[in-house]
Amino acid sequence: MLVCGNGGSASDAAHFATELVVRFAKERRAYPAICLTSDGGLLTAAGNDYGFDEIFARQVAAFGLKGDLLIVLNDFRQIEKMSAADCKKRNRAS
Repeated sequence: MLVCGNGGSASDAAHFATELVVRFAKERRAYPAICLTSDGGLLTAAGNDYGFDEIFARQVAAFGLKGDLLIVLNDFRQIEKMSAADCKKRNRAS
């Protein structure tokens, strides 16, 4: 599972992925989840080289596998920027 978000949603994405890997309400197996907003170096390098509209799409291309789930946390004002990551994920899974 890949999780991402912009602004305040980036913190929500990190928290959500952490709860899946560690523990939420009860002891259970760890679920495979990674937050795409947590690596500052990767975010700034991708933003510098490809533009900040592509920072999540580039990571989805690198880490996403067929059958993976991409969760995009956003508010209505950010939907255009976040849809680039969603589109990249759909194209890679085909």
